[in-house]
Amino acid sequence: SEASGSREQMIIRSCQKIEGKRKKTPVNPDTIQTMQEVLFESEAAEVRAAVAAGLGNSGSVIAVPKLLDAMEDDALVTRQAAAAAVGNLTGWCEGFNPEDSPEARAEAVEQFRERWLLFENSDLYRVATDPEARERVEAITKKRATFLRRKERALDREKN
Repeated sequence: SEASGSREQMIIRSCQKIEGKRKKTPVNPDTIQTMQEVLFESEAAEVRAAVAAGLGNSGSVIAVPKLLDAMEDDALVTRQAAAAAVGNLTGWCEGFNPEDSPEARAEAVEQFRERWLLFENSDLYRVATDPEARERVEAITKKRATFLRRKERALDREKN
């Protein structure tokens, strides 16, 4: 109800579609981009919070830098949603309290940014953002699991 424009209403609907789903369907990169824009353009804190939550549910780690910015928003509800979204996407939730003073929040967010820079330059980032790399990792993981099951069965047969 706080969404003022049709663009904000469209993004809110997109966020609601992905909320609470176990199996995440890929969100269109254009939608992610629009969500990030609305996160900072909307005057309504509730809209910013809903968009932050939607970005967290999207599974798209490329949104983390914008969410880190939103963790310093003036509105508590937006900071809370942004922090939860960063936690969903990265697993990082310790060290930040949305109710802390602006100085304490800024210091915590700066530590998150440093972590992000390390992550962004890692192979894990490539796996998280490159579908081909992700498929290769999943294939290797599957093969490794099959190998370990076969090895376990062979050991069981030797014992019996």
